[in-house]
Amino acid sequence: MSVWARMLRVGVVAAVALGLGLVVLPPALAADPPPSPNVHLFYYSWYGSPAGYGQYRHWQQGGHTPPGDVGANLYPTLGAYDSADYAGAVAQHMAWVKRSGAGVIVYSWWGQGSYEDQRAAGVLAAAAAQGIKVAWHLEPYAGRSAASTVADINYINSTYGASPGFYRDAAHGNRPAFYVFESLLISDWSAIAPLKATNIILAQTTDTSKVAGFGGMYTYDGIAGSTAPGWANAAAFCKANGLIWAPSVAPGYIDDRAVPGNTTPTVGRANGATYDLQWNNALGTATGGLPDWVSVTSFNEWHEGSSIEPASSTPPAGQGYQTFDGAYGLTGVAAETAYLDRTRYWATEFANRAGPGDVVPPSVPAGLTVTGKTATSVSLSWSPSVDNVAVVGYTVYREAGATDPVVASPTGTSTTITGLSPSTSYGFYVRARDAAGSFSGPSTTVTVVTDAQSPQANLAYQRPVTASTSNGGFPASNAVDGGAGSYWESANNVFPQTITVDLGAAQPVGRVVLKLPPSWGTRTQGIAVLGSTDNATFGTLAATAGRIFDPAAANTVTIPFPPGVARWVRLAIASNTGWPAGQIGEFEVYAGTPVDTDVPTVPANLISTGKTQTTISLSWSPSTDSSGIANYLVRQNGVLVGTPTGTTFTATGLTANTAYTFTVAAVDPPGNASGQSAPLTVTTSPVTPGNPNVVLGKPITCTGQTQTYVPANAVDGNANTYWESPTGAFPQWCVIDLGAVTTISRVVVKLPPSGSWATRTQTIALLGGTNGTSFTALTPPTAYTFNPATGNTVVITFTPTPVRYLRITFTTNSGWPAAQASEIEAYAS
Repeated sequence: MSVWARMLRVGVVAAVALGLGLVVLPPALAADPPPSPNVHLFYYSWYGSPAGYGQYRHWQQGGHTPPGDVGANLYPTLGAYDSADYAGAVAQHMAWVKRSGAGVIVYSWWGQGSYEDQRAAGVLAAAAAQGIKVAWHLEPYAGRSAASTVADINYINSTYGASPGFYRDAAHGNRPAFYVFESLLISDWSAIAPLKATNIILAQTTDTSKVAGFGGMYTYDGIAGSTAPGWANAAAFCKANGLIWAPSVAPGYIDDRAVPGNTTPTVGRANGATYDLQWNNALGTATGGLPDWVSVTSFNEWHEGSSIEPASSTPPAGQGYQTFDGAYGLTGVAAETAYLDRTRYWATEFANRAGPGDVVPPSVPAGLTVTGKTATSVSLSWSPSVDNVAVVGYTVYREAGATDPVVASPTGTSTTITGLSPSTSYGFYVRARDAAGSFSGPSTTVTVVTDAQSPQANLAYQRPVTASTSNGGFPASNAVDGGAGSYWESANNVFPQTITVDLGAAQPVGRVVLKLPPSWGTRTQGIAVLGSTDNATFGTLAATAGRIFDPAAANTVTIPFPPGVARWVRLAIASNTGWPAGQIGEFEVYAGTPVDTDVPTVPANLISTGKTQTTISLSWSPSTDSSGIANYLVRQNGVLVGTPTGTTFTATGLTANTAYTFTVAAVDPPGNASGQSAPLTVTTSPVTPGNPNVVLGKPITCTGQTQTYVPANAVDGNANTYWESPTGAFPQWCVIDLGAVTTISRVVVKLPPSGSWATRTQTIALLGGTNGTSFTALTPPTAYTFNPATGNTVVITFTPTPVRYLRITFTTNSGWPAAQASEIEAYAS
């Protein structure tokens, strides 16, 4: 691993440690806890032997000849083992990790297809057998970049994310962890920023200026752990910015045999004093206080002499090996496991000092409601969430597809979102958060159409504005602040000058109104009005002309022009008779044309025209409006589920023998919506006896998930929730455990029936098995089309087959680069 460069004399460590009384410590204050998810051991699977790899690998480092002569100053109790000996050496490792009290190993990983990558699945399985989880240490392989790291993280999540040994931190959004070794080798890590919401990515540094885009910091350097340089500042920064702080501790360091002749400092173990000193630094108030995690360098980095893995008390003679004799007063075989047991002591001490922590997320916010709206804003409110400790705030999201942006983070239960576009449909949802950083699940989504823009509304008011130049304390923002007394002024004696306002969205424009402070004297400015929809190419709305500002007319100039469409409106100023600069006190933009504000009539006579176990068909009388009807908004239990243009609609993906309440509203072309119709409640048909959906609510595991679109959504009986796999990688699959061997002959796969889900084709194969490991094909890979016109539902039939485990494999999706399913159903017939 690293070549540590900070000098530390062994005698100083021992003297300081003994002076603090660190070698002999009192017992933990409480019974040993289960393996701690907050203690992480760096683990290496780069070793090979003739029995597994065909030759020795890594053990010979430094010109040595295994098995008796290895490149390490300590000799493993297990000898020169092979990292692919999963039933032997690796299984013993995981038993020892469990004994140490650590709950997580940080797996040294050297790239896709590497030696270590090929052994990852076996290590994951061995770890899972002992209840140990696996995080990832991303090493600096040749050609590593920020972009390749993004690809690596996505690869690891999709390849190994379904393993029961895959680590996700329940206290921090159930996200996996990735330590990036030697992160300072790359200066620009901006590519990883989009992964931060769903992954914890740690930089190896204490320099707080080098962690942009990362989710935390760690040190790895076991020598520096004795003096903790920069730890207090790094810990404070992480806590202030919601990042993970994971300082690294080591029992010692020596690499003389692995790297003969090098000058790397040596840090002796001092019979355990070094390890105790570094643990005290990791947990001590003066060096940052309790961290989120403590990372241990290392479990088995034998070359650097930092291992806590048992070292032989009787190593091969003649090689000058050290042993753990004397550690914590132990000798002989008893000393071999001294550092495992001391790690357990410190894991227990860490847990006792930290307390149980808060790993319970808040409840999901309920009752999300639109309390008001304008052409450019929407006001929302919701009922408060509850938490076992306390809810500290809420995060409001706008639905936008693959990534939903955060639009507000209020501490209370209401907010107003501004900067929206007129006559535009928006969907919003809310999640609660607590002080531990845990988020609730998302609320139901509320959909709202903003009001149409009034021709009397100033479209430029408080919108983003830029200018070619500004003079002193007269910035461009003064021109859109709503008051003519403040003003923008360009640099003097230079023409032309421009000032440009961003309206936020392309929309009709027909006039601008320009103002100067009313007390100023008369002046004429040569001004043209330009418009653009891309902020690159501007067309002329009004040609350059002398615009006279006269205090007798309140120094106000109105410039009408033929109606056009623009998002960016620009003034180009060529001259000014009153001052050698461009000057604007207020820059106002108006649509200039009347807007239809008539509201359609409320739809009447809402009735059900048919129903099944999973569908309800509706019809209603048409609404009327002076501009006609554009579409209708169908809501099911208050949630928008369809926008038909006609007066019929079929709700799909419903649950048998369940009551649903529907309302309908009409929308005209400008976006004016009527009130809701009278509600209609309809109960779906009951389940046909003897042919139930045999996978409803059953245990399901998948290759992974995106954001909150969890596998359980696919078997919850609700077609409006869905599972989505990690993006950009196929194949993806899910396995459902029916609980007992059951004969099935039909599988139904659904996507959300909402019209917002466009037609797409997914290639699907079905497999079945009785033991969870061996599967037989039920159907070959076949392209199936999901069409919202037919409920986004696909039915797959096959020869009746007895199975306990049903596996559904996805290999393509024309609508999104991931597998998607809102419901997977299986039937006997």
